[in-house]
Amino acid sequence: MHDRVFAGQERPYPMRRLTSLFGIQQPAVAHQLKRSFLTSALRPLTILKEPPVLLSVVYYFLNFAWVISVNTTVSIWLSEFYGFMPRNIGFFSFFGVIGVTIGWLVGHWMHDAVGLWYAKRHDGRIEPEARLIITYPATIIMTLSLIVLGFAIQNLWHYMVLAVFAAVQCGGIMITTTAVNAYLLDSYPDRAGEVSAWVSNGRIFGGFMATYIQIPWVEQHGAAVALGIQAAITGSSAMIIAFIQWQGAAMRQQSKIVA
Repeated sequence: MHDRVFAGQERPYPMRRLTSLFGIQQPAVAHQLKRSFLTSALRPLTILKEPPVLLSVVYYFLNFAWVISVNTTVSIWLSEFYGFMPRNIGFFSFFGVIGVTIGWLVGHWMHDAVGLWYAKRHDGRIEPEARLIITYPATIIMTLSLIVLGFAIQNLWHYMVLAVFAAVQCGGIMITTTAVNAYLLDSYPDRAGEVSAWVSNGRIFGGFMATYIQIPWVEQHGAAVALGIQAAITGSSAMIIAFIQWQGAAMRQQSKIVA
């Protein structure tokens, strides 16, 4: 409810920690900002009219969905074809923890390195679209992981192949998550809560969708075909990022929302 355009010392209204934490102060803040309840309630929907936001959420949806689909397929295959017991599957699931940890560590340094590299070549400025550069290697990593996992699941390769490439895919989506959030937060600092919520919705929608379609898809066409199509979708989604980097600045300049 408060306006993030203002720095703390510049706010035309005082912010007290406890009253703002529990929402007691929010009606007064909204009144001072001349923002009605309806306007505030519609903010999550109005931000979705911004093409960069919608395109970023679609890109994230198309990538996160297959992380869940792999997790679903691997769990069932380990039980039916590899003879894993529930405890074994539980330990095997550490691939996700390892993958996102590696993605976090690698992404932490890569994001800073890419930002510094871009700033040196643009007079010290970092445009929001520069935050998306790192999604290209992440998308390639996820695409290759899906291809290998498809063949590994269908041909019953060693379970460590599944663990390694599922972890690599998790690392890729971790890097992508940071890049997409950084881009949207840089582009719309006044709508930080709203854009973060839509990124989370992309994750939720993708996860639920993948859970319902994955097993019938694999059983009907085979894992190599199903995950191969998913790899093609993941790879093609990079065109969304390319379009955002090409036209994102122009679309934001035409926006009525203050960035």
